[in-house]
Amino acid sequence: METTIAIIAELIMLFKQLHLVMETRNLWTLAAMTALLLKGKRAHLYALAKALPCLGKLDSRVQKLRRWVSNPNITPEQTIVARLNLIAPLLVNLPKLIVIIDRTDWTRLGVHVNLFVCSIAFNSRSFPIYWTLLPTRGCSSFEEQKALLTPVVAALADHPLLAHLPTTVVADREFCSPKLPHWLKGFDIRFCLRVKKNYRVSRPNIPSTPISAFLTHCERGTYYFFSNVLLTTEHQFRCNLVIFWRDDCQEPLALITDLDEAEAVTESYHERMFIETLNRDIKTSGYDLEKGKMTDRTRLANFLIPIAFAYILSVIQGHVEELIHPVPPLKKRTLSLFTKARDRIIDLLERTPLVIVTQFFQQFFQFITTLLTQTIGDTAPTLFQTYARQQCLLLKGLQSSVRY
Repeated sequence: METTIAIIAELIMLFKQLHLVMETRNLWTLAAMTALLLKGKRAHLYALAKALPCLGKLDSRVQKLRRWVSNPNITPEQTIVARLNLIAPLLVNLPKLIVIIDRTDWTRLGVHVNLFVCSIAFNSRSFPIYWTLLPTRGCSSFEEQKALLTPVVAALADHPLLAHLPTTVVADREFCSPKLPHWLKGFDIRFCLRVKKNYRVSRPNIPSTPISAFLTHCERGTYYFFSNVLLTTEHQFRCNLVIFWRDDCQEPLALITDLDEAEAVTESYHERMFIETLNRDIKTSGYDLEKGKMTDRTRLANFLIPIAFAYILSVIQGHVEELIHPVPPLKKRTLSLFTKARDRIIDLLERTPLVIVTQFFQQFFQFITTLLTQTIGDTAPTLFQTYARQQCLLLKGLQSSVRY
């Protein structure tokens, strides 16, 4: 419990530095849930309430968390800027931002949950930025897609470190309607969307042809780039069409984009898969949200706020772990950044004295604070390398103390 209290105190200071505006008692509850999730607790209200470091019977603690997730004054939208502030030091040196949108759903206690998520790719993972719970089963509508992206686009445009970065939205076939890329172009945002094979394209030298006809001629390891095609007979939306078949795909893919090079298109779309790993970590292998009893849309949307903060902090720690133990160039990463961080934290909690665990977390949050106080993005890589060396020394000291 002492470790949890120490992490809560650090998180409260961090949230304030991220300019997260919230009543004091609500901020404490957010920090408490985030701390417990960081320590490896499942995203189940009862499990978090049971470990909550405060007085009162278990039913009272459960009710305290239930009131928080039901609070109409708390919404995921009001915490978008705080999440962007937290991840900005990692993103500021990227050549561009890859914004990914996707849906994931599950059924629990006879209720269908349809979660619509927007994330930003980073180092084979993606950071959750904003989400909504759709009221119906099945695909999202164009209006729901705009509702998800609008606050994210606005927050990125206003962010002092991220506003200058080119932004590309990538998504699967569900989001290939010409309405979405046409809307994105109004914000000077690029797009790279997988398109359905029954859509038709045309060009002065190409009659109206279904995309499936191009796919039949595509061979594994090849790609074709068609510039300035008109998409669908109805919309006549001008874009580029890329047909390619990656070695790791079971079938050829067709993408519509306003990017000018096929290689840039395929590299951008490759990062779409990282939202699937995010969804998996949230639903099953990480926080186990899918097996929880919560199905109310408002409560779930708010419950994802501490989950998102815990996930981002875990990925940051995982990035540090990879700096300490880099993956050799010719080998694939066997564990994700998220899993590396959770394994590290759980191992410390199980095998390390309380004082040392507290020191580890204090050092970690001091590093996060240092990142946030830097105004020049170029210093972030140096800060990460310096902190990785510091953490490596701390961990070696821990190993020696455990061994002897």
